[in-house]
Amino acid sequence: MLGFASLQINYRGSIGAGDKSVRFLLKRVCDADVKDCKLATDEVLREYPVEPTQLCLFGGSHGGFLVTHLSGQYPDTYRVVVSRNPVVDVATMYNSTDIADWCAVEAGFLFTEKGPISEEELLAMRRCSPLAHVHRVKAPTALMLGSGDKRVPHYQGLEYSRRLKANGVPTKVYMYEDNHSLSSLPAEMDNLINSADWFLTHLNKSE
Repeated sequence: MLGFASLQINYRGSIGAGDKSVRFLLKRVCDADVKDCKLATDEVLREYPVEPTQLCLFGGSHGGFLVTHLSGQYPDTYRVVVSRNPVVDVATMYNSTDIADWCAVEAGFLFTEKGPISEEELLAMRRCSPLAHVHRVKAPTALMLGSGDKRVPHYQGLEYSRRLKANGVPTKVYMYEDNHSLSSLPAEMDNLINSADWFLTHLNKSE
C-alpha cells in the first residue's frame, strides 16, 4: 500500500509463543524487546532491497512504547515515527492506569497496593521509559491519542510531544474522542490516513 513494505515483529515477550516467552520480558523490557526489533530491522536491510534512509516506525500501546524507544536509542536509523497511545513514562503511568501491575513487573518488582512506592522502584520505572531517551530523538513524530484512554492516559503522549518540541523535533498530536484502541470507525480511518500522510510528508522532505 502506497509503496510501503511492512515488517511486523514477534519480539521475545510477545504473546502467542507460550508462557515462557511472555515471562522472558520481565526485567528486560526496553532492552530485549527493543534489541529484537533493531535486529529484525538489520536483517531486513541485509536480505531485501529496502532503502535504509526511508525507515518508518509505527506502533500502538506497547508497540508505541517500542517505537519511541527505537527512535531514541537508534536516532540515526529511523526516519519518521507514528506512535498510537504510547507508554512513555512508566513511573507516572503507574498511578493513573488500570494496569499498574504491568508497570511494576515489567520494571522488575512485585506489584502491591500496600505501602508506598520506593525511590528505587520509581527509578527503575523511569529508566525503562522512552522519556529516558527523548533527548536523542531526531525523527519527526506524530502522536495518535485517545482522550478517554484509561490504559495509557493521553497525558503520556502530550508530555512526549512537549519534550520533542523543546528539542526542536517536528511533532504533531492527533487527539480522538476514543479509548485505548482507537478502534471507532471515525478514529481508525482518520488515524490511518494521517499516519500515511505523516510518513509521506516527512520522507519526501530533503535532509
